[in-house]
Formats: sequence, structure tokens, C-alpha cells
Amino acid sequence: MNPSRNIKLLEWHEFFVSFVLWGPIAILYFSKISGSYALGLSVFSVVQLTAALFELPTGILSDFVGRRKTIILGALSYIIGFSLYAIGGSYLILLIGAIFEGLARSFYSGNNEALLYDSLEQTN
Repeated sequence: MNPSRNIKLLEWHEFFVSFVLWGPIAILYFSKISGSYALGLSVFSVVQLTAALFELPTGILSDFVGRRKTIILGALSYIIGFSLYAIGGSYLILLIGAIFEGLARSFYSGNNEALLYDSLEQTN
């Protein structure tokens, strides 16, 4: 794949993944579904814990299957996670969505930086 194209695509990818307009109202939505602010905030905690837990396994997977496929797996995990948030009929569904979001974050975490490094190295 073209290294210059990789750099440009990663730039747009990071922008759209980090551009979270729903962030300020997420706690209101999660607490409405779960019944309390504490449980609503726990959804965010599950995302961070899952991302930390899967950090090493997804890094190893990235080395075996490739950076591009890992980004695709991360995108699929995000889609599943946010779809579950949208369905969100119960606290359990929100937690499963949080696990998928955390998994997506761990797919992106080191993988995107490694792909950027590889691409920059190819372009000198």
C-alpha cells in the first residue's frame, strides 16, 4: 500500500474516531438506561478496563494478521459497540457495548502508531 496514502488515511481516521460529539450527553443517556449516575459512569470504566486488558493480545494479533486488517477489526468492534449503545435497552447491553468499544480502542492503540511509523520509514 502507498505509504503517503496511509499517512493521509490515518490522519482522517484519527480525526473521526476522536471526534465524539455524543460524549457530553453519553453520561445522561447511560444513567437513564442504567438507573443511576454511578452505573452510567461504570460504562466508561468498563471501556477503559477492557482496552487495557486487550492491549497486549491485540498487539500480538496485529503483528500476525497485519496492520490493515487490525484497523478493520477495530472499526467493526466500534460499529458493534455503538450499535449496542443505540439499542441500549438495559444496563447489560450497555456493558457489552462498552466491551466492544474497549476492544476497538485496543485494536487502534499501538497498531495505528506502528502503521504510521512503518509508513514514515518507507517514505524516509
